[in-house]
Amino acid sequence: MDELSNQVALITNDASVVDSMLRIADANSWQLQHFETCEFWLRQVAGDLSWNGAVPLSLQTGCLLIQATLSSRELPNDLARVCSLRAGLPVVILTHTPTVDGVVAAMRAGAGNLIEFPCSDEQYEQVIRGALDDGARMYPKVVRAHESRSRLSKLSADEQAILDKLMDGRSNKAIASTLQMGLRTVELRRARLLQKTGSKNLAELVRLVCEARALTS
Repeated sequence: MDELSNQVALITNDASVVDSMLRIADANSWQLQHFETCEFWLRQVAGDLSWNGAVPLSLQTGCLLIQATLSSRELPNDLARVCSLRAGLPVVILTHTPTVDGVVAAMRAGAGNLIEFPCSDEQYEQVIRGALDDGARMYPKVVRAHESRSRLSKLSADEQAILDKLMDGRSNKAIASTLQMGLRTVELRRARLLQKTGSKNLAELVRLVCEARALTS
């Protein structure tokens, strides 16, 4: 396992959990980064968000462990936001006596697995190792998404408006009518879309957008 795939970010204010994870990480040669709250993690990434609100590439490796209470179908706002921003980063929830609707809410929000504690070091290791393996498999897709977002970030607001309509399956004529502009203007902006994003045709442009949105959809 290389350095890109052995990073474990831990969000908890429980000192006993931190101590356990430090011991387990050391035994497995994992790199552990600790955040006391979801808010601290969000602040860490807030200043370095890339296109469409995705976690920067440097943080999209390894896995993310979050200690949380899963007692209802409504997740705490900060936990829900972390799950929405995690992109290709596998999320494991650490919890105690979760309710069924709490587990369902966490999984729907983007969590990949759950550890119910107290549990043994072996149980921790098994779940975390699986999450790290998932993260390593996802990383090439994360890189493609990051590159696609970078290319799309070059678009102006007017060009983005054209792209949004194209992604809705609209023809040039329909776009011109909806955006109240000339057909020739639409054609010119569509051509610039292809040029700016390095796409040879509409199919490549659509694939680029799908790759960029893949980890946040």
